[in-house]
Amino acid sequence: MKRIDAHCHYNGINEHLLALLGRLNLLTVNISVAMPGELWLRQNAFYLRQLQERPDHFAWITSFPVPEGDTSGYVDQCIAGLELDFEAGAIGCKIWKNIGMDLVDGAGRLYKCDDEIFQPIYEYLTAKKKPLLMHIGEPLACWLPLEENKPHCGYYKSEPQWHMYNFPEKPHHQMHIDARDQVLERNPELVVVGAHWGSLEYDTDEIGKRLDRYPNFYVDSSARLWDIALQETTKVKEFFEEYQDRLLWGTDAVAMTPDFNDFSAIAISDIDYAAALYQVEFAYYEGDHVDIWGNHYKGLALPQSILNKFYVQNALGVYGDLHDVYTSTSS
Repeated sequence: MKRIDAHCHYNGINEHLLALLGRLNLLTVNISVAMPGELWLRQNAFYLRQLQERPDHFAWITSFPVPEGDTSGYVDQCIAGLELDFEAGAIGCKIWKNIGMDLVDGAGRLYKCDDEIFQPIYEYLTAKKKPLLMHIGEPLACWLPLEENKPHCGYYKSEPQWHMYNFPEKPHHQMHIDARDQVLERNPELVVVGAHWGSLEYDTDEIGKRLDRYPNFYVDSSARLWDIALQETTKVKEFFEEYQDRLLWGTDAVAMTPDFNDFSAIAISDIDYAAALYQVEFAYYEGDHVDIWGNHYKGLALPQSILNKFYVQNALGVYGDLHDVYTSTSS
């Protein structure tokens, strides 16, 4: 079975990365992140080159530039760019956490994902039948004091600008969830994937509430394995059983070239880390025990019928443009 890692950031190709993806029989979905200026263009050019050269291992979700300065032609510019990217082979569109967390308009007000300026883009995606991947907000730990040997402590130590506990004047976690839910409410025909368990990683019950409320909502598991493993195993297994058609597997594995200048300059250390990450992921979902960064947890030992949906079928259903590629390149 060829698994689909539905949330990655592999920016470039070298023999070490291809060896890993070949050994594990993986099709990966690379995710664009909104970046300024030429970095944005070089990033997308790399992802396009990857899917053209090795469609057996790489697909691509694009994004759009964030609003800056005069926004009078902003929506038309975004839609024109998305149109070109979809024609080139992008299978969906992403918006990132900078919307809601640090991106401000001319008056100094934080943009939110449910602001009217983005609504025409959502309507365009709906008409094009392209899914929207939403990384809105952050894990709940972002607004809490750091705790050693807990998920996200290392990240917020190294990236303190994203640790909202340090910025009490910024909106709390619930505002981001409410804004995302408002997008789902307003756009019932738009297929939305909530990245990182929809930023509700701390409780599968909270994820389930949104899946019940919004039939157009799906979630991917990327970068939140530890959060889920901390929860009671029987409860998590019941969650997988109940929502088995709405969950996509992803890792958020990262191996990027510096400033997107050298297509083959992916660090071997990044690839080795990704290889270790995959083994931990497989052990948790498929086995009965797993060690996550030195901590021992029970595995889910999911049945093959659920694993097939989680690893493959749900991604093919949500990202419909993947189906022909997957079928033609699977072994």
